Amino acid sequence: MISDHSVVDTASDCGREFVGALAAQDFARLARCLAADLDFHAVIPAEDPFRERSSGDETAELIGQWFGDARPLELLDSSVDEIADRVRIVYRFAAYEQETWHVVEQRAFAEVADGKIVKLDLVCSGFRPVAERPFVHA
Repeated sequence: MISDHSVVDTASDCGREFVGALAAQDFARLARCLAADLDFHAVIPAEDPFRERSSGDETAELIGQWFGDARPLELLDSSVDEIADRVRIVYRFAAYEQETWHVVEQRAFAEVADGKIVKLDLVCSGFRPVAERPFVHA
């Protein structure tokens, strides 16, 4: 994970910093991963499934609405891989909300320029309730 003071050298570093900020529920740090004029599109399981934002701050605020109430939010798995000119960012969390454990996974494809995500296309599984606390499988 990259600290707030590290330089983001590669597109993959930027993706890992995004996941680290989200896992820490540090949405100001997450916003710093995103370009001011970010082009964001998401599909989520909802009656109106499409979400779009046109700035990094708006996107960080939206993601904060999705994940900010989880106590705790535990990273179960993640991967970041470069695919030509994009970065695939995948993460799965265990989230405790409304007295129930959930599992949620998001998959995103990002374009990175000058150390910031400039375009982000994301799909979400939704917060899926589970009977017991999920754990990372070794």
